[in-house]
Amino acid sequence: MLGKIYRLLIACLAAVPIQLYVMPVLLQYVYMPSSYGQIIMYIMIAIVIYEFLVTYKKWKKWDWHILTVIYYITLIYILFARPDMGYSLYELDPFQLVNSIRYGSYDEWIIALFNILIFIPMPIMNHYYLKKDLKVLFSCVSIGFLIELIQAISRRGVFDIGDIILYGVGILIGYIIEKRL
Repeated sequence: MLGKIYRLLIACLAAVPIQLYVMPVLLQYVYMPSSYGQIIMYIMIAIVIYEFLVTYKKWKKWDWHILTVIYYITLIYILFARPDMGYSLYELDPFQLVNSIRYGSYDEWIIALFNILIFIPMPIMNHYYLKKDLKVLFSCVSIGFLIELIQAISRRGVFDIGDIILYGVGILIGYIIEKRL
């Protein structure tokens, strides 16, 4: 019992810097009423961290299904819940990513880090269903490319090669984590 309380405390403490430093930047890009959105996101972050710390090794088939559905719905919401920009943009220069990270503002750093972090769980989720490493990696990279393509077609974002590279970094980190677990 004390272990679960200790893990809950760690989860709540770990969610605080995310709430204070990351959420204000992300709320600029994801449509959500800020006061309710911040409370909801803090609770969701704390619950996800807690669940991972407490139950990861005990997950059953339905836990994987539910978590996978929640992950992909959240991913779709985060990446597509923006107003229509009215036009499509394409950023095909991969060196623009290097410049925006090197000379970018705090917001650009947070967005770059966020693009990496949101794709870390994907190889772990996909590995449960696909099992083979090449299929997992191919599916993750394909989903990242498809997301960027749909953002451009739906005019909800920019088709950005730099984002695909960041997604790839997140996928690689998630793949390494999945192999170590």
